[in-house]
Amino acid sequence: MLHILFIILKVLGCLLLLLVGLVAVVLFIPVRYRFTFKKDEAKKPEVLFKVTWLFHLLSLKADYIDSSFLYQIRLAGYQIFGNQEEYLKKKERKQQKKALKKQHKKSSSSLKSGEKKEQTVSEEQKVEVAQVSRKADTVVSSGVSYKKKNPSLGKKHMKKDSGKNNEKKKGISEIREKISSLPWKECLLSVKDILSKVLRHVLPAKLKGNISFGFDDPATTGYVTGIAALFYGQYGTDFSLYPNFDKKIFEGNCTGRGRIRPGVLLFYIIKMVLDKNVRMMFKELMK
Repeated sequence: MLHILFIILKVLGCLLLLLVGLVAVVLFIPVRYRFTFKKDEAKKPEVLFKVTWLFHLLSLKADYIDSSFLYQIRLAGYQIFGNQEEYLKKKERKQQKKALKKQHKKSSSSLKSGEKKEQTVSEEQKVEVAQVSRKADTVVSSGVSYKKKNPSLGKKHMKKDSGKNNEKKKGISEIREKISSLPWKECLLSVKDILSKVLRHVLPAKLKGNISFGFDDPATTGYVTGIAALFYGQYGTDFSLYPNFDKKIFEGNCTGRGRIRPGVLLFYIIKMVLDKNVRMMFKELMK
């Protein structure tokens, strides 16, 4: 008996270690990505994007060229999703083969069964048609009589609809007042540091090239420039940013790569949820 319990505990320990190992793989092995971006004033943007995980066990490729978006997802080198013509044609061929096999099985089974099944099916269809026609006649007759007996039905519905609209407007105004009374400033101040760390982790570690941008409102251009300046210094001289306050423009030619660890993102999410101001805001929302 003790020998059996020892074996069971050993198996459970191995399963627990395996589970811990899988969780560690998912949380701490990074998701790597790289991209290239090209945009001229006279041409449409071109974007190439690639994501890999666990030594290319899972990979995603996507590109946007000449206003067409193509993507493919591979698992262990085998494509499982995509929208390329070749992949879609292969998928259609497989579906056609499956449909032909099903039709062949159905035809063989119908030949064996003979004419008895066809007769029973036709009789059942006739009965169903008769039932449907009877139901339609009863619905039409009941609808006509109902309208004759209740000529003021439309007015009652109009009153009910107006009352519902007033209730909806009151509910919307109450929701707006509730949202405006929430402690947004305190919450944003406490979350600001966490969000900046998340952005630093998610943004590419290496970035080369240049981007020039400008908006219709120069104030918007200055605001975006101020945000970009927080992360601009980590790329050194390899990357250049040119804000244009005179006209609306967006051009660029750059390449970048980075990595994202799910465990790090999970840590910041937990830290954000445990923050006092965030919890207070959620409590006010749930009231």
